[in-house]
Amino acid sequence: MSGIIYQVQGSNDLVDFTSTDVFEVTPPRSDALPALSPGWSYRTFRRPVPAGETNPSGFIRTAVVEEP
Repeated sequence: MSGIIYQVQGSNDLVDFTSTDVFEVTPPRSDALPALSPGWSYRTFRRPVPAGETNPSGFIRTAVVEEP
């Protein structure tokens, strides 16, 4: 959408959404999802899990801000 910026952010604890990397998965997972209107696309994101991490759970959110 014009004038909007979507920021995908990751967190390990639902408090700090600035220090956890998030990466986009390509191709996006869209199995069994409905068709989208023209101009829209599905995108898939993941949070990396460091080797040996004992609690691999994490959180991803999308922040929506107005374009400057």
